[in-house]
Amino acid sequence: MSPRTRCFASLLGACLALAACASPLPRVVTIAPGERTRVQVIDLGANGHTFTVQNASSMDRDKVYRDPAGESGLKLVEDDRLQQLLDVLAAQGMFAKAGAAPVSGSRAAIVVEHDGKRMVWSRPLATPENVEPIRVFEESRAYVLSVYNAASAYRRTELDQIDPKLRAKIEAEKQKTEQARKAAEAKNADAKAGAPKSSGSTQAKEPGK
Repeated sequence: MSPRTRCFASLLGACLALAACASPLPRVVTIAPGERTRVQVIDLGANGHTFTVQNASSMDRDKVYRDPAGESGLKLVEDDRLQQLLDVLAAQGMFAKAGAAPVSGSRAAIVVEHDGKRMVWSRPLATPENVEPIRVFEESRAYVLSVYNAASAYRRTELDQIDPKLRAKIEAEKQKTEQARKAAEAKNADAKAGAPKSSGSTQAKEPGK
């Protein structure tokens, strides 16, 4: 994992840890199992790269990853993980700032597609008064990319080029990692269930603040 990816992952982890300790993050978009919800980071510059995460319940993994003509920048993530990301984006103010299309002259955008709607949060233009809005946007883009980078996506063409023994080892490691993740989540859930409830109220905070 690159230093930048580790940084993105730590940012998202800190935000989700804050959500667990404080009041629940605001929820604007709710994922319905089986119905497609997407979050994208789009580079509006010359290279035009698009990174997409989509809820896993909405599409068969084999259809996504084993179709040579499939969408190369698409990764599937568990519904609850994508829901957490959407809640983080809501706390960052995305849905209050989003429009139907990118702002002219913007360098990048975060896009949410849900329930037939397309919500586009454009990176603010580089002006002195936009220093803080740009910081919030870049922080939010980092959250999306951390989820994207953490998701495995072995395409058929990539798998065909891997030695069968190495491929089996990769799959075994993926299963081991997934089992460890589920065990950690179960342990955290048990710890929360057994923790004493506080009588005081806690005010929700925005991630990165």
